[in-house]
Formats: sequence, C-alpha cells, structure tokens
Amino acid sequence: WGYRDALITADSIETIDDAHVNVYMTIHKGQRYYVRNIEWVGNTLYPTQVLSRILQMNRGDVYDQKHLNERLFSDDDAVHDNYYNTGYVFSRIDPVETNVVGDSVDLEIRIREGQQAKFNRVNITGNDRVYENVIRRELRTKPGDLFSMEAIKRSVIEIGQMQQFDVEALGSALNRSIKPDEENGTVDITYPLESKGGDQFQISAGWGPTGVVGTVGVKFTNFSMQNLFSRGNRRKGFIPQGDGQTLSINAQTNGTYYQSYSLSFLDPWFGGKRPNQFSVGI
Repeated sequence: WGYRDALITADSIETIDDAHVNVYMTIHKGQRYYVRNIEWVGNTLYPTQVLSRILQMNRGDVYDQKHLNERLFSDDDAVHDNYYNTGYVFSRIDPVETNVVGDSVDLEIRIREGQQAKFNRVNITGNDRVYENVIRRELRTKPGDLFSMEAIKRSVIEIGQMQQFDVEALGSALNRSIKPDEENGTVDITYPLESKGGDQFQISAGWGPTGVVGTVGVKFTNFSMQNLFSRGNRRKGFIPQGDGQTLSINAQTNGTYYQSYSLSFLDPWFGGKRPNQFSVGI
C-alpha cells in the first residue's frame, strides 16, 4: 500500500486462558510513497514500452512493493515469465530504489537476459503401453532445440490426444521435471507419464419397430498392425499393441433379418515419419 517505512514499534501478549491469548501491536505507518520514475536497464529482447505495459505500474501510482514483485516475478504473465517462456531461463531481474525524495521513489529495474537455453536431455518415464518412438514423434521438444514453454505445453496436448496417458497428472507434475543447468546453458526435461486405459467396449439393446435391436462394439486405441502377424515382437496381452493405431469393430442385429457389421482402422502416422493420417473402413 505504499507504506515502505512501516514499523511495529511495540507489542505485547495477554493470556486469556490455557488455549487463547490476545496479541497487541503498535504500528507506525509512516508516510505513503508514490512512484516517480521507472527506468529499465539491460533489456534488449523486449522494448521498454512492452515491459512497462507488463509491469502495470506508472508514474504517480502508489509504490506498492507487493504489486511490484508480483508483476516482476510471480504472476502468470510476469516480466520474468515472459523471458522464461521464450527460452531465457537464466535471466535475472533486480529492482533497485535509486532515489527517494520526499514521498517519491525512483526505480531502476536491472535485467540480465543471458543466453537462450537449449533442451539437453528429453526423458520419458512411466510408459508401459506405447513404444517410446510413438511418444517421441509427438513431442515438440527435441534435444538441441531452443527452450520454449510453448513447445512443452504443445507436447502435453499432443500426448493427451493419444488417449493413453493421464494428461492432468502430467500437467501438474511437469514443472517439477524441468531441470535448468546454468553452467552448460541447457535444460533437461522429463515427461512423467501415468498410463490409463484408452480401449472401449460397448454393448446396448433397444426396442424398435422390428423388435429388439442389439449392438456390440469394441475400440482399441493402441493397436499395432505390424505386430498382428509377428508374435515375437508383440507386446503383452492378446491384442497386438504399442503403435497408437485405432481399430474399431461393431456389430448390430435384431436377431431375425437385420445384421450390420463394420470395421475401421486408423493410423495417425502412416509411414512413421510424418503425421499423415491413413484410415480405412469396411
């Protein structure tokens, strides 16, 4: 609130009973301070006008140090996060009071941007469903690429669309798995995956003009066509799995004269090198 000189000048405690006390404090607020000048030093990536707009603190505003620290460091769109998200993981920001005259404060915000970090090791843990190359082809974070939070977030989305892993658990644990190494100017990242079942089984029955109509369907979301005829390479289980392909089989009948059968197959990376989607249905 601008009271940078506030002090607790006295305090005392009064015992009420064995479980309660009263605490008394005498506070000297001092005068309220306001921002006079804000100067940015060392910024080359972002112009001063852009940083000032992010800071949301202008000449004549109350000198709110809590607001200053939030806009520099802790808010989701803080100045530091803008540098961090564009690869300047090791940037440093230091706000310094350069002059205090009356109730006015001059600020100099010193920035050391440093070099953009690069991804070093990109690790995957917790995977017991899909071949690792199937996961890695979805990642936007490759060793040697410039660090980017946007690339990490996009990778999480792509992994979620595979329907094989718990994307909420991945998102909540990911920040703890980003390990910067300032000495080498690199960042190691680990994707901690938690498997979930993506296969589906459907059975239903209904009554219509032709009598009872029954439907049975099954959908395998981690199918592997290449392992269908290769017993030695087949992953655990009766159904060949591991390539993230989708196989759906459905049947419907009223038990007398009407029957319907369908089979569809989808490969999201036909050929394995590019995300070319191939599908066929019968």
